[in-house]
Amino acid sequence: MYLRLLSVVFLICCFVFGCTPEFRIEEKMNGISLVSTRDSLADQQALDIKNINANYVAVMPYAFIADVKDPQVYYDTNRQWFGERKIGIRQYIQCLKKGGLKVMLKPHVWVQHGIFTGDMEPDSEKAWQKLEDEYTKYILDFARVAEDEGVEVFCIGNELNKFAVQRSEYFKTLIASVRVLYSGKITYAENWDSFESVDFWEDLDYIGVNAYYPLSQNQTPLKEELFDSWKNYKKKLKHLSYKEEKPVLFTEYGYRSMDHSTREPWYAKRITGRVNHTAQSVALEAIHESFWNENWFAGGFLWKWFPDRSRVGGLADNRFTVQNKPAEMVIKSLYKKR
Repeated sequence: MYLRLLSVVFLICCFVFGCTPEFRIEEKMNGISLVSTRDSLADQQALDIKNINANYVAVMPYAFIADVKDPQVYYDTNRQWFGERKIGIRQYIQCLKKGGLKVMLKPHVWVQHGIFTGDMEPDSEKAWQKLEDEYTKYILDFARVAEDEGVEVFCIGNELNKFAVQRSEYFKTLIASVRVLYSGKITYAENWDSFESVDFWEDLDYIGVNAYYPLSQNQTPLKEELFDSWKNYKKKLKHLSYKEEKPVLFTEYGYRSMDHSTREPWYAKRITGRVNHTAQSVALEAIHESFWNENWFAGGFLWKWFPDRSRVGGLADNRFTVQNKPAEMVIKSLYKKR
């Protein structure tokens, strides 16, 4: 309580006297989110990532919950692809590190029947306890992998809003347990519209935000319009960063190459919207020019990148990947600058 009070006093002084917290960010995380596949990762595939001037890769093991009322967490099963299981995660990390890349290990959970993970809410204390026990096993198992493989950043969860908010004391205990096993930096990835509800940022090293902010209703917005839209969001992120004395990390960010891609950037369903490469490129330029030069901002992980780049993306594709599109050269240039 005393330390928290000192932090508040320090924050007030910063605003009154114009000083700012000092963040020790050795380098911006110019990251990509790597899609897991049924195959191992090849050296050339790691080189392809390095060639766009990325320096970090998010590697994402997956777990599944079939029934929120009886939340068994299934992971590392023979029914999963190689790249989603521990054996594959280790191989991916080793290959990426061999290629000179750093890693964020970022476990994800999928819930059956299309339930958004942020809405996952067991209906009894018994079910909550089971979810906590099951989730702890999952996270600590991969915390051990992260330590064994020398992973630089470990993310304890992704978009778990109701779980994270309603069981915050559990997450504080989980973070402490992870630190016993893992010596690197730790974050948590919360959605853009709910990160302010999380009350355990002080226990982490980065404030992780999946930055799918709505910015414009226009088909192809101008960069100046996007800059203006970012101002209020940026103010809130900066305020939280100074309050918690933690840098902000965009654990995910990205835009589809289609009309109105900044209206609902989180929208991932397959639709036949008109391809618009300019909209994707301008949005990426705007987010980088808005954030990457800020001292309180640690960087971000672009959503998403497929290992076999020869078979994905392209000029006819309207989805998130920048591969084989004009936006790939945009990212390569932006990542080179920072």
